[in-house]
Amino acid sequence: MNALRVYTTLALLSAAGCGGSPDSPLAAPPQIGWVADLVSRQHGVGGRVTVASATSFTVTNFSYDGGGLSDVRFYGGRQDRYASGFAFGPQLAGKPVTGATLTVELPAGRTLADLDGVSVWCIAAAVSFADARFRAP
Repeated sequence: MNALRVYTTLALLSAAGCGGSPDSPLAAPPQIGWVADLVSRQHGVGGRVTVASATSFTVTNFSYDGGGLSDVRFYGGRQDRYASGFAFGPQLAGKPVTGATLTVELPAGRTLADLDGVSVWCIAAAVSFADARFRAP
């Protein structure tokens, strides 16, 4: 296969969303209705995050023991890199919840293109209490 044919094949695969980095501009951001089932790592965090609109999420069956340091929030990020992501939604530390339904909004200037996953992130400890990437339902 010549170099032009290989380049063309790779370009077509990338444009179709097959291959390339998830950080590339061609990577598909989450769409309305996509879900992320939080995988608990600490503090009993769990629930399902659903993209409700271009700027909001619905979190169902959300549980959290309220532990952690002073600042725990939802975080959006790409490729599981939440430390370099961004916070959104309410302060969660110190507020135990079981089976709650929450609506959380992206901060001004952020869009679905800025994330492919979500975390419940402890800012002070730089650790994820639970996280997941979005997927089509």
